[in-house]
Amino acid sequence: KGNDRLTKMFGLVGIPLAISVHGYTGFILALGKARALWNTALMPTYFLISAMVSGIALMILTVMIKDRFFSPQRKVNRELVSGLSQILVGVILLDLFLAVSDVLVLLTADAEAKEAATLLLRGGLRPYFLGVEVSLGALLPLLLLVFPGTRRNMAAVGVASVLVMIGIITMRYIMVIGGQM
Repeated sequence: KGNDRLTKMFGLVGIPLAISVHGYTGFILALGKARALWNTALMPTYFLISAMVSGIALMILTVMIKDRFFSPQRKVNRELVSGLSQILVGVILLDLFLAVSDVLVLLTADAEAKEAATLLLRGGLRPYFLGVEVSLGALLPLLLLVFPGTRRNMAAVGVASVLVMIGIITMRYIMVIGGQM
């Protein structure tokens, strides 16, 4: 009973803090008028959703490690991991939608914004954006989490979670470094 109360208290404090930290980071970047890659109204939402993606992936890994190595049964709670994986699929799709929307907005804006989109699609950031963030960090994990043969395999779910976190770290790198290019 004491743990339930603490959990609720931390949730009531932690969730608004997490939303404000990640949303505010995107908000600050969106105010960078001189940086075409940052100056989009999607940035706060993009940062918030990407934080949800990486947070759920980390939660899956934490549950798997805790259950496998630190629980008396030494058995992963497949039902919990499966539920978290389904949520992860949804937020990955939302994150991909925002990434595509961001690029489309850049392509239809002024010349500097088009140049930023070209940097992502054909320029120096292409391997990071299309290779790591989109392919390795979103599409491959989606495939691993959607197909029945792999979504029931705990190793495949673990790999998908690690790939998702690598993809989100890469997205943050692209936004910070790419915005300054």
